Amino acid sequence: MDISVRFKSLGAAPAETGAIVPRQPATAAPIAPVAAPDPVQAQLQPLREALRALPEVDLEKVQAMRTALARGELADDPLALARAMLTRTDGRER
Repeated sequence: MDISVRFKSLGAAPAETGAIVPRQPATAAPIAPVAAPDPVQAQLQPLREALRALPEVDLEKVQAMRTALARGELADDPLALARAMLTRTDGRER
């Protein structure tokens, strides 16, 4: 039994006629990886280095501060907190 399909040429492309045409296997060579540096990675590198330079978070101290705030032992003054954070990060008094 022959199950191959044969189409008569009507002068139009197979896609235009709706004809089913068997695909030929790809013969192109695989694409080799490119060794060029990724510009996004180059921009992220200084940020990674800056993050590595930051001190680790002292989770015990964070918990102690949370506990002190919950007990009312620390003032809940957002402006004073913001000033203290800015002074700590850039070293200038506000």
